[in-house]
Amino acid sequence: MKRSVVMIISLLVGVCGAVSLCTAQTPSAVCALDSLRLISPASIAVEYSPEGRSGVKIIWPDVPDDASTCIAIIDTAGIPVQIILDGVYADEVDREINMLTTFGGEVGSPTDDRVSVTWSNSNLAMSGRVSGEFNLSNNGGVLGFTDGAWQRINNGFYPYLPNTDILQLCEAPSGNGAMLAQLKGLLTRGLWKLPASGGTWTRIAADLFEDDSIANSSITVIAYSPEDDNVFAVGTKKRGLFITRNGGETFTQHQDSFTETGNWDLRTVSAVSWESEDRLFVAIDQLGLFRSQDSGETYTLLETFLVSGDFPTGGGNIPPEINTIMDRGEDGLIVGVDRFGLFESRSNGATWSWSWNSLLSPDSEQKDVISILVSPLNPDHFTVGPRASGLWWTPNRGDSWTRLSGDFSWSDPELTPPINSLVIDEAAGIYLGAADGFAL
Repeated sequence: MKRSVVMIISLLVGVCGAVSLCTAQTPSAVCALDSLRLISPASIAVEYSPEGRSGVKIIWPDVPDDASTCIAIIDTAGIPVQIILDGVYADEVDREINMLTTFGGEVGSPTDDRVSVTWSNSNLAMSGRVSGEFNLSNNGGVLGFTDGAWQRINNGFYPYLPNTDILQLCEAPSGNGAMLAQLKGLLTRGLWKLPASGGTWTRIAADLFEDDSIANSSITVIAYSPEDDNVFAVGTKKRGLFITRNGGETFTQHQDSFTETGNWDLRTVSAVSWESEDRLFVAIDQLGLFRSQDSGETYTLLETFLVSGDFPTGGGNIPPEINTIMDRGEDGLIVGVDRFGLFESRSNGATWSWSWNSLLSPDSEQKDVISILVSPLNPDHFTVGPRASGLWWTPNRGDSWTRLSGDFSWSDPELTPPINSLVIDEAAGIYLGAADGFAL
């Protein structure tokens, strides 16, 4: 009796229905790698087309055949029935993506009205949730002012910085345009280096300064050596100070250099000043202010720099919480601290004078100084930016203070922003101050 031809349809749900008759054509080692591949933003092309079917085209490279899993029927000779493989993948996460944009705007715009597209996979119950965001605006990054105009210096950064802040930025004293920066999105995004003007930002020491929550062991301060762009220091939360002498290829960690005892989970490198090749000052919360006179090889604690732990009644001397350090060499060392404002040493840290006497008394508000500027024309003229009380100036090294008005005046004291940075453009003859959330 003649057997009729029968068609068998095997539904594939991640495995072959006829196990004994089918095998993967790709090697087993490659098949074992069958998983969702996340493609970095650097390999994604984003194009906007205003013509035809207008919209944004997002393109990423195809996964090559030798990196994907396949299934096929082999050795079918002698099988009296026709076999067809058909069905769907159980895991649809890399095949079905939902995209949503909530607000409209201009693609590539630097304004606050960002154009962004959020995406997430379908089939959440089976595959779990994978999601992200495409930022189609450009909200800043590193800006430089040259020839009367602001220009972005972002070559090499993530394209269309995705909600990324520049937490730390440091320019090399050589003046060749070399810079260091720390990026942060939802997580910190490590340490980045720009070798010189016209160069490209690249991430360095990613294994050492990895993506992490800002609440954990993040970078807190960066400082170049004044003599060599390849030598710089990186202060961190919880892990002490790191110094490289080869442009970031390797780093030396310093913790025992400051103290061999105690828990570093409670310590933060809060400020660094490196104005002379040999002389380096490092401030560490709960430990105090340290000075190195051999380019960061060894450190000495400045034991006389203490403040009252029982302000305003006095007593209980402890190391201050230091926010900023200005090393002026023979003209003195100025330090901005929490609660007590400003201190100065004209003896290389052996003795200290308090420079906020007329404003900070037992009856006045405590001042957290976070930025300092000294006039290049008169070393007795200080300008300081506290955390929440405007901008202050003294013509006599702190014997008397004046609160500056004008553009640095806010009608509501509760809205007074921190003055995060004060610098001098000597060529232009102007002072520059950055008020957080407002302007330059």
